[in-house]
Amino acid sequence: MPAQMTSRLCGAWLAVVAGCAAALLEVPARVCQAETARIAAGPLRVGIATADITLQGPVAMAGFGFRKKPSEGVVKPLTASCVLLDNTVTRVAMVAFDLCYIGQTQLADLRAAAQKAKIPPST
Repeated sequence: MPAQMTSRLCGAWLAVVAGCAAALLEVPARVCQAETARIAAGPLRVGIATADITLQGPVAMAGFGFRKKPSEGVVKPLTASCVLLDNTVTRVAMVAFDLCYIGQTQLADLRAAAQKAKIPPST
C-alpha cells in the first residue's frame, strides 16, 4: 500500500477515534447491569464517528482485476467508521473501513494508535 494511503488511513483512524472519544455518551448503568455488578464499572459511554479516507488523484483499485489503469474519479467517498465503548474499566473500539484489505504495516500503525488512545490490543 502506498505511503500516502498509510498516512491517510492512520490519520483518519486517529480522527475517528478522537471523534468517538469526544462524542462519548453516557448510557445508564441498568443497560449493562450484569457487567456493572460483576466489576463495579461506571456507566457505559458510547462514541460514534466517521471520517472521509478517500484518496485524492488516480489510484490503483483493489478488486478490479480487469481494470488496466488507475481510477478516474470518485463515485462514492470512502469512509472509516468507529464505535467506541467505555465503562471506565474497559475501553473497546470497533473500526470499519470501506476497503478490501489493510496491510500488515497499516495494521501495526493502527494498533499503535489504539494503544496511544488507551484501547488495549485484541487477543
